[in-house]
Amino acid sequence: MKKLMIVFIFCVCLGVISGCGKKSEMIECTLLQKDTSYELNSTFKIKIAGDIVDTIEIVEMITSKDKTVLDALESAANKQYKSKNDLYGGYTYKVTNDGTKVDSKATINFNQVNIKQFAEDNAILKKYIDKKNHMKVDGVVAMYEALGAVCKK
Repeated sequence: MKKLMIVFIFCVCLGVISGCGKKSEMIECTLLQKDTSYELNSTFKIKIAGDIVDTIEIVEMITSKDKTVLDALESAANKQYKSKNDLYGGYTYKVTNDGTKVDSKATINFNQVNIKQFAEDNAILKKYIDKKNHMKVDGVVAMYEALGAVCKK
């Protein structure tokens, strides 16, 4: 009984910490890009609460017959995510290369990102950040759609 009570208290505390009462939804954007030397399949899962972005999970798979291209793209992905995390925080990522494809999975937690600095460094994005320094959903969706992604709720 005591163990059950501890588990119950833990669950209640976890619910409070994670924003109990916040209704979250998901928008998924997909993008396929083909180049002469590689193909990139991307999925962006945008977790939202109201009109605010909570997290974005980015899953990408790059395929190519050219190992040099894969190595370069793996390096570029690692550098990009490390740079963004060093500058703004909130990024977790893993990039792997098995010689035939590069798999990349990253999560951007906007509750941990320094949005104020992000906005200063990316002036074009300021219009997508509210007065409380939250990233707005319509801005993120617009950015992905401008790249050619198809987004669905």
